[in-house]
Amino acid sequence: MKGYPSQREKSYDRAARKVDKIRAPLGWDLGLEGVPRGRPKGIHRETYERLSAWIWELTDEAELGFADQFAFALLEMDPKRGASADL
Repeated sequence: MKGYPSQREKSYDRAARKVDKIRAPLGWDLGLEGVPRGRPKGIHRETYERLSAWIWELTDEAELGFADQFAFALLEMDPKRGASADL
């Protein structure tokens, strides 16, 4: 498979990477569970609010993708986990 690595990554991995790129200039901790540090000095309030909202949207997208991937991996390890209890 050819192409750039970013073209081969999953959408939730891309969302997590975008979150870190937005968090870094804001001075926030990196990662999906990073703690927001508030509005940095010199950034307009509207810009900060827009970036904050975008961070939370991307974080939700990434966490849902990771949860789906984790659940899929668990089912591959133990197919009985996916069986319905009333079968």
